[in-house]
Amino acid sequence: MRRNWLFLALLLSVGLNCGLLGMGLARHRMQSADRLRDERPPGRDGALLADRLALEGEARERFMRLQRELAERVHAGRQQIDDARRDLRRELTSPDPDRARVEQLLAGIASEQDALDRALVANVYAARELLDGPAEREYLRFVERFGGAVAGPRARDNFRR
Repeated sequence: MRRNWLFLALLLSVGLNCGLLGMGLARHRMQSADRLRDERPPGRDGALLADRLALEGEARERFMRLQRELAERVHAGRQQIDDARRDLRRELTSPDPDRARVEQLLAGIASEQDALDRALVANVYAARELLDGPAEREYLRFVERFGGAVAGPRARDNFRR
């Protein structure tokens, strides 16, 4: 009987260690992927989309500048939201969470998300002023597919395509 308990304890220990190792590897891979995504050259923002829209000259430069500015704004905003959510989790899991601090963090997250949505809207209006005909229709298809992605963690990737 004692031998069975020892075997069970050993088996559980091995399973727990394998699980912890797997979690560590998964975390490392996710961090590596985030690091690689953040190391993309910023000059590419909007270039592929500008190519798809067949933009040239001054219109292309202005369009790419708009997309670059939006990508930078979204990246900074997402970072702020992520930091605030991390602080929120830390506050909620503390021994004595401060309700006022939790409300402050929630308000900050909502405010930054609203600012990101407004930045997207302003960007779409500005881009539409530059575009006409087929280019505008193609751009609107792009916005329809990826425009709402400002709310998601991969928003900057969508604007670099």
